[in-house]
Amino acid sequence: MSTFYPFPRLPLELRQSIWAMAIAPRAVVVGESWTDEKRGPPPPLLEVCREARSFLLDQGYYTKAFVDPKSGQYQYVNFAVDTVHLYQYYLDSHPLEAPQIQWLAVGGRDSESFFYNHKRHLRDMSALKLVTIHHREPGPVDNWWSGWDSMMEAFYFCDDPVHFDVRIVGPAGAEVPEITRHNYLHVEREGRRKLYAEHPEYYDGDPEISDTDDELDTPGRFRLNWRHVEGMQMSVSPTRR
Repeated sequence: MSTFYPFPRLPLELRQSIWAMAIAPRAVVVGESWTDEKRGPPPPLLEVCREARSFLLDQGYYTKAFVDPKSGQYQYVNFAVDTVHLYQYYLDSHPLEAPQIQWLAVGGRDSESFFYNHKRHLRDMSALKLVTIHHREPGPVDNWWSGWDSMMEAFYFCDDPVHFDVRIVGPAGAEVPEITRHNYLHVEREGRRKLYAEHPEYYDGDPEISDTDDELDTPGRFRLNWRHVEGMQMSVSPTRR
């Protein structure tokens, strides 16, 4: 990239607009990560020059967050565009930052523990727009989603669906790459059909498996008197991880 030498001679307001438009989404890793990404350096724009740093901090584009009480280390975060990465066990460990998080990626090691102990913390994140849960639980790859199905029900098959979108991403090579609010019911129904075809002895007679998302009473399920609700409609960037 060539250097634009006349940049300092531009009007201040124009230079500041350029600094703001140059902000790019980042992955902010808090604690250990389930990917190769590690805690990275400060946002590049804060290292460009004193003017850019002062403007972006003074105007609140970046906030000092996730301060380690022992070491004093912290990270600068733009909660409007940055995706916070952390494991499920630490969802309640950052009460100051939780209300500001909009984009969240979570390492999911234990779906049962997530359901009973951690999913409630997501509802408390009032600004949350998208949470992407990365399945990191040992076990069969083919039906990895079965452990997360009940949580999707708790989020969307109810009278008060969550205000944010949820993606649960499966292991590499899985037949079902991910479940979302749009497909989790279909995935679960197809899973039951496959199980019946392979093991009809598990069922008493031919099970009735509905093709509608509004099924009120399904054998072996706890959907009595509930109806699937789509939840908040929103446009989510496909680049979010």
